[in-house]
Amino acid sequence: MMMGMPVNELDDMAQSALSELTNMLTANASINLSEIGVNVNISTPTLLYGEDIQIKMNVDKILCIQLTVDDIPIDVNIALQNL
Repeated sequence: MMMGMPVNELDDMAQSALSELTNMLTANASINLSEIGVNVNISTPTLLYGEDIQIKMNVDKILCIQLTVDDIPIDVNIALQNL
């Protein structure tokens, strides 16, 4: 995404790369789920960053995936809603 460039701060370019990576991951997951008969509608990802962020979502379930990259914690939250 960043063509091997070092990322020293979460500037506009890094945010764009993260958003594009998320788009690619959700599209791939959507295709895989569709192939096993699970219909999925995806929306544009929202990137939130900072400390002590709280968000309230009106959805059925939230899948949280916690990652650590270079000792930096990253939470990926996927909202799941039955339509």
